[in-house]
Amino acid sequence: MEEIYIPDPKSLSLVTKETVDRFTSWAEALSLPVGGPKMGANALRMSVARQVLIKLSRQTSDVNGIFDILGRLVLLIASSYMRCPVRMSDTTLPSLPRPQRQTLKDYETFDQHYIHRLTKKVRLLSNVIVQHRRALEDLNEADKRSQIIRTAVDSLEIVLRTKESELRSLKQRCMSHQASHDEVAAKDHEVRVLQRKIQRKTTLIDGTLVRTDKRNALKKEKQLRAKLLMVYDDVLHDTKQEIIDRLTFGRRCVHQIINRLPADLENRALTIIQGLDLNMTATILLKVSSNVYVYPADVNQCPVDLSNLPRTRILRSESRITTEVDHREEVGQSKSFMCRSNSSADMGSNSEKGHSSSIRRFSTEGYTQRPPSKKYVYVTHTSQIDIPGFLYLNTGMKIKQKIVYEDQEVAFGWYRPHNLATKNWGFYPTRLVSSIPPSNGDHTHFKT
Repeated sequence: MEEIYIPDPKSLSLVTKETVDRFTSWAEALSLPVGGPKMGANALRMSVARQVLIKLSRQTSDVNGIFDILGRLVLLIASSYMRCPVRMSDTTLPSLPRPQRQTLKDYETFDQHYIHRLTKKVRLLSNVIVQHRRALEDLNEADKRSQIIRTAVDSLEIVLRTKESELRSLKQRCMSHQASHDEVAAKDHEVRVLQRKIQRKTTLIDGTLVRTDKRNALKKEKQLRAKLLMVYDDVLHDTKQEIIDRLTFGRRCVHQIINRLPADLENRALTIIQGLDLNMTATILLKVSSNVYVYPADVNQCPVDLSNLPRTRILRSESRITTEVDHREEVGQSKSFMCRSNSSADMGSNSEKGHSSSIRRFSTEGYTQRPPSKKYVYVTHTSQIDIPGFLYLNTGMKIKQKIVYEDQEVAFGWYRPHNLATKNWGFYPTRLVSSIPPSNGDHTHFKT
């Protein structure tokens, strides 16, 4: 079976906006240079890193682990600043510079202009699919006509064998004067009529009309298959290349971030970004925002069964354009846009008698939901770190950790002295906290 993805332009725009565009914008904001003295520049970078992780902690979906890679890189940046021997008396973070503020705004790879252009291509693709589906139906009808004639010939041959047996029995009875010659002549006439019918139908199967009908149907299907693949290659190359170009820019920004790290942390960062597969990420995004058209790879191998084939147009029935309101509703229901498993009603038919072509919604692994963090940790040792962006830890503080990885010595979360206070976001060393609350009940609140 062959598969062709039919992108939904609006859904593709929404999915890439919440994944690839955010990843690239956040990486670009971290990579932008900042001027000024070393301490001030570090404070500005920590301010950007803090803002990026706040946004990342609210990200509900991930594709191919790109946000996990970005989160680890930001924590490595924070780890590099922990090694800085310079301490600042003022640990408050400065406001974000204007270039970083502009970069952190939502950017759309698939804007309205591109969606309009892609919609025209998808409409052309859908029309070719409808034509190809009709060609498969015509080929199926030609096969059915031949099969009906063969079935009729088989039935007539069974009747003919019965009549010939009866004729031989009548001839034997006629020789013993138990049957008349008229009965033998009538039975012989019936046998001759059946033989002529079988000969006519056999000639019809092997005749020019049926063979020409089948040959024309195969030729039409072959031409439409070639046209379908040509149009599909254009749509596929256009969409995937746009996503890959945007991801390539994000990867370039990530390398700029890594080049500023110390040597040992740089090696760790290079190991982390090895999992950044641009082509796989683009393929996953294309799958989760597309319908898929399934059709037989070779129509000459077996009869084509199209009994369950839908007869309506694709874009008007199967591939509904998702609006922003629908997107919000689906995100509210599933917490991850279009991350649904395939149901029996959505899957294409694959009959035991042959192949079938169908349209179904494709669901794939790789586009996953980021589980919300519900873990609290407690400070076991007071910290002596006076670095902008880091929480000043006091024994007994309760911190809600939002971004944490086992291979990182720094985590990110928030703390507030009481329920009505504002959240104080910041970094903290993981070696100074524990998931077990202190036994002495000391919950000293210290403002950060």
